[in-house]
Amino acid sequence: MAWSRYVSLAIVALIVLSILNVLSAVPISAQKDNLRVRVAKMVLNGVSKRVDAILSLAEKYGIELTENMTKRVELCKNILENATEIVEEEPCKAVRMAVKACWVFKPVALYVLENIPEEDKETLRKNILLRAIGVRENAVERLRSIVSWLEDKGIEVPDEVKENIDNAENLLTQARELVESGTYNVTDVKKLIGEASKVLAKATVSLHRITGGIWRKATLVNFSLLRLGRVIIGISQGINATIEAIEENKTDEALETMSKIIDAMDRTAKYLENAINFTEARGINENLTVALKALRDSVIEAKQHVEDAKSSLEEGDALTALSELETALNTITVTIEEYKHVFMRFHRYVEVLLTVSGKIHIEIGRRIRYIALRKAARLVFCLEKIDMKLHAMYKLYQEGKISEEEFHSALNKAKTFLENLKERLEKLPRPPKAIIGKIDRILQWIESVYSE
Repeated sequence: MAWSRYVSLAIVALIVLSILNVLSAVPISAQKDNLRVRVAKMVLNGVSKRVDAILSLAEKYGIELTENMTKRVELCKNILENATEIVEEEPCKAVRMAVKACWVFKPVALYVLENIPEEDKETLRKNILLRAIGVRENAVERLRSIVSWLEDKGIEVPDEVKENIDNAENLLTQARELVESGTYNVTDVKKLIGEASKVLAKATVSLHRITGGIWRKATLVNFSLLRLGRVIIGISQGINATIEAIEENKTDEALETMSKIIDAMDRTAKYLENAINFTEARGINENLTVALKALRDSVIEAKQHVEDAKSSLEEGDALTALSELETALNTITVTIEEYKHVFMRFHRYVEVLLTVSGKIHIEIGRRIRYIALRKAARLVFCLEKIDMKLHAMYKLYQEGKISEEEFHSALNKAKTFLENLKERLEKLPRPPKAIIGKIDRILQWIESVYSE
């Protein structure tokens, strides 16, 4: 009962689940049950695939199953079928049934694997390792393409991320060379693959965070540009409306509108000043900074003309007021016309950044959630297996089929493993309450058995 080998798997799965809210889009009231169902379905799917894989090997190599083994296969499939039917309503029971199906099928799997020709066993082992390496090599290429895209857009990617990707590539190259050499130790290759997976996970989480930050900032910038455009249009429309009001001798209306325009222009100038400081501090597109400064200056100048127009109108000089307003409008129009290509180009750049970074962020998030769920499913399966195995041994102990020493040894090993696992899980930013609860129930049962 070598449970200790599951510790690192358990921690990795729960760390990812604690960092990333796996079901953030699901209402909180439904989140817990939904997650259990998804994990249970993943367990059932994994067991079914492994059963099918073993049966495919038996067919491929012409390995005939005995009548007893055939019955085991049928029973295993029936258990899995029944588990699939109840998984939506009773996910925990479905997982227990999956464990039971594995126990039923285990003798069949061992028989098939033992009867595969030795030379073919080596080929199968080699292909499995190469496939695992290939999957991670593809992940390296995907991450490299994301880094390349970000850097092409002028976004700095931390050296640590690129170093992790390089390290993963080097580890996978070593693993591939070992396998292809024909003289390799499976444990050594698996260790290299495992190390590569760890650094790839770090790079993936970092890029997920980076692209999420870019998406949020791009959304804000895009909104700001649209807002700026609406404000400038609003100011221009206000000036035109004021000119019409003066021409129609609606002096009070014109004065009221000009007061609003002056306030709007004052706010716009301050807004542009903040935007300029932001772009200069972050080194964002020098042409954009120049355009923002020109627009700020034109707004300030136009504001002065509107103020002069208001003063003239208050003094009864409508002609001068109209002239000042037309000059104000022309000042803004000329600047917009001169720099519109800069704003349009930057807006297109932001839209591309917004769209692509959003897609990348979502895709990486989906991948992280899938991996986290898969590893969590393995952990849940492992805990259920421990629970059922201990209860089975307890029954054998009560029947006198195993010694007290053997039974207590199994209890001690399980207790040590579970306590160690629980301690590490409780240190996570978001301790998984459901899994810790499962561990507590097993530990309580162990204590109750000791006290008998």
